[in-house]
Amino acid sequence: MKNHIALLVLVLVASPAAAERQSWQTTHQATRFEDVVQMSAFADADKGPDRMNLYCDSSNGFRLLIFPKRFVLSEGETKITLKIDDRPPVVMEANAFADDDGGKAPDTDVVVPLNTDLVERAIGAAQHVTVHYAPPGVPAADASFTFENLASGQAEMLKVCPVGR
Repeated sequence: MKNHIALLVLVLVASPAAAERQSWQTTHQATRFEDVVQMSAFADADKGPDRMNLYCDSSNGFRLLIFPKRFVLSEGETKITLKIDDRPPVVMEANAFADDDGGKAPDTDVVVPLNTDLVERAIGAAQHVTVHYAPPGVPAADASFTFENLASGQAEMLKVCPVGR
């Protein structure tokens, strides 16, 4: 849980607000013990307020976070389905975090897929990703994201955060 809180703080501080799509960006953070390589990319939803953030760093591996900015799931453990380009859909375990908005319907703040090793290689070079905020066959909200040029940084991303790490 402590890692999720630190990650959420990092995401909220580091997320650019104005752009719609971003290819992999690489930064380095020197610590006393190591040079941490960090990579990130994001895409705003093709329609609607959602944003998908991809993160990779040499200390913590690959992470995927989805910010619906609307109600799509109740807080807690759940399943979501990702469709990446022309590949078959992948059902993933996830945690949803939501705020109670004073009696109004709560917004889902962030959805954090847990078994990202299932999609890391594919999403690292994705052009189009659709999120179904539920397992297959369950009615739910969807969001689609178009990324620009992730494939050009995939090889570096897989070196920094190898699959199955």
